[in-house]
Amino acid sequence: MKIELSKVLAASKECMQSRAVMRAVMQDLYPEETLFMNVLLAVFEAGIPREIKNAKGMTGEQYLHYVSYMVREYGLQEKYAREGVSIWADEMLKGERTVVGQKTTKDLLKEQAAPAHQTTEVDALKYAEGSVIDFELRPLEEDSEELVIVRFRGTDEKLLVVPRSIDGKRVVGVDRFAYKACKAVEKLVIAEGIRFIEDGAFEDCAHLKEVYLPDSLTQIGTIRTGDFESEFFTELYMGLHGAFSGTAITKIRLPKDLTYLGAGTFSYCEFLQSIDLPEQLTAISEKTFWKCKSLSSVIFPKALEEIGAYAFSGCNLSKISIPQETRMICEGAFSGCTQLCEVQLFEGLLEIAGRAFAACPNLLRICIPSSVERLGMNLFDEPGEGQFLSTRRENLTIACYAGSAAVEYARREGYSIENAARR
Repeated sequence: MKIELSKVLAASKECMQSRAVMRAVMQDLYPEETLFMNVLLAVFEAGIPREIKNAKGMTGEQYLHYVSYMVREYGLQEKYAREGVSIWADEMLKGERTVVGQKTTKDLLKEQAAPAHQTTEVDALKYAEGSVIDFELRPLEEDSEELVIVRFRGTDEKLLVVPRSIDGKRVVGVDRFAYKACKAVEKLVIAEGIRFIEDGAFEDCAHLKEVYLPDSLTQIGTIRTGDFESEFFTELYMGLHGAFSGTAITKIRLPKDLTYLGAGTFSYCEFLQSIDLPEQLTAISEKTFWKCKSLSSVIFPKALEEIGAYAFSGCNLSKISIPQETRMICEGAFSGCTQLCEVQLFEGLLEIAGRAFAACPNLLRICIPSSVERLGMNLFDEPGEGQFLSTRRENLTIACYAGSAAVEYARREGYSIENAARR
């Protein structure tokens, strides 16, 4: 640990009376030691220092009990729990021998060394504690003990941690625009226990490159209901406020239990190169990866049923294989993917909406399953002069099955037709 507790406690007589005061003093004296500060604050909040001081000692059994408690109740990695308890004990006892066993806490720490396994700063930060000083908060529901972060009011730093609790109360969500335009942040760690992140939460954090999401997260983006219909229409065509829109993320691991990825979540993330979508995801919302011009690899979940409007428009995809469970490809879903040359569609697909593959000049052939019942206008057109004008592709061949809707569409639009049954 890099924080000297003796200096912290000497700086204010109220430190031992208030977690907020102690945190403020630590931040003032050790502004760069976020990890160690959160570990020591967690041990303090658990009341362990007072118990040690009142008992005037600590046995080996008590030491292990405290460590186990911090791991179980506060989610600390065992390594950090051991160090945190040991440092507090040394400060409370001032190097005295323990009541039983006649060993210093440093002896105990050495003897009860943590198992040999790798742990990282990110592991510990995912269980960080916060102070009400830095946040505007609201209860999740009336009279609820669970909190939602409405606004981050702390200083703008390169490393930001969304804490799992603030002054002892559990944090479960991040509200709309809570961290919007934090220009300095480059690395973001969201604590375990956070369940949802609303639209625009980290929008326009232009230098944000690394994001660590908790396994507890199931929702990114605001879930829309009928009340949002007029707002949604405006946002769809004027620009969405995605949770991570406009950031510099290059890669990100999405939690395996994520079930909702909202509209525009990663729109304008121009450096995002690949994405592996979790298996629990059944729909990709509108403009989720809009204008992600470096995105060249996508792994779709097998259970995916719908790909939203303009979801991958303007991406750098060259090959895509749409899952067998997918029933709907919405308007403009892959439009403007100029490198796209291979598309695999499966039987079971029911609809391909207008402009789904428009402005994809390298797509020279596509096979449309016989199950497709509806095909929208200007599916493969090239942009024409003017915002809403387009011209039909001359070099595209549509492979289709006799009697299918695709045959009628290809003939009506004047595309070359190939008998898919012969391949």
